[in-house]
Amino acid sequence: MKFEFLYRSVRAKQFYVAHHSHNCYELVYYVNGEGQTEIGENTYLFGSGAYSLIRPGTMHDERRTEDTDVLFIGFTCDDDRLMLPEGMFQDKDARIWSILSSLDDEFTAKRTHYSIMLDQMIGQLAVELSRQMHETLSLQTNGKKLLSFRRFLDEHFGQKLNLNALAVESGYSYDRFRHLFKEETGVSPQQYLLSKRVERASDLLGNTDLSVSEVAIRSGFSTDAQFCKLFKRETGLTPGRFREGQRIGIDERHQTERLAPPHRVPRSPNGRHDAMRATFGEALL
Repeated sequence: MKFEFLYRSVRAKQFYVAHHSHNCYELVYYVNGEGQTEIGENTYLFGSGAYSLIRPGTMHDERRTEDTDVLFIGFTCDDDRLMLPEGMFQDKDARIWSILSSLDDEFTAKRTHYSIMLDQMIGQLAVELSRQMHETLSLQTNGKKLLSFRRFLDEHFGQKLNLNALAVESGYSYDRFRHLFKEETGVSPQQYLLSKRVERASDLLGNTDLSVSEVAIRSGFSTDAQFCKLFKRETGLTPGRFREGQRIGIDERHQTERLAPPHRVPRSPNGRHDAMRATFGEALL
């Protein structure tokens, strides 16, 4: 790792930096402001707390749409163990800015052996950049696994499922997977599964004549007792009471439809032809 250059400037709105490249990595950190940059064949928008990482030899430009405080730093890195992908990123927890601030202070003060210190701090920066890349990829992988897991529950909630075994098959301990799943959905895997089963049971109770036992089986509950206990806990009603309420509601709607007065077409002194015209006119509305 070797430090190459560092400078910081506040550039005005609409200031444009033409396409250029460097023989080393360049990190551009946007302390504040907004604008747009083209890196290779990709165009990115930037704002406060964003930073771009540009590989050696890549052409890039920059245009500010607001006054922008920017810090530029150049460095070399020949350690193949580190992942330094090109692009625009967000410094969510300000870890990158913390290192850059220290680099800026060291470069400005120029104390004894500052060049050696700068090289060491560049090593710290490169490691932190690589760590953030790995964490981003890990989150993306977790997201894909969670989506697959959720789809599996949506399709198989009526079956007997071992959530602990499913988590292990996904490469996690159950506690870790439960934490990730709750962060993503707002509920634990158990609660999500129960909600799907109660939803199915409610539909079967309200729209079929299946027995409570058959509803329990088709909804994924182990026993009638378990079904009745959990269904009442989630809805406030026993399955029987829930069905009664659904049937009463249906009967009341049907009764209202039967009692509703028939639609009458207004008649005028002109008689039947006006009535036909009125009906035809309503059909056009």
